[in-house]
Amino acid sequence: MDNSFCSDTGIPLQDVEFDVAVSVTESSETSEGDKNVGAISVSSINQSSNQSSSVSRIKFKVPILLPNS
Repeated sequence: MDNSFCSDTGIPLQDVEFDVAVSVTESSETSEGDKNVGAISVSSINQSSNQSSSVSRIKFKVPILLPNS
């Protein structure tokens, strides 16, 4: 741990650590042979779906000066 101090007061700074992850998922579905007859909908059994996902992660620290009580 690296000790940092406030230049005005000499009080040690506290590190607040963040670990943030962002996840994105994309999906698409297609089906072949969908038919609409009036109010009746008929679908075929041939369906396919694609899904892809990615995760991005970032870690960082922020030094803060806590109030002196």
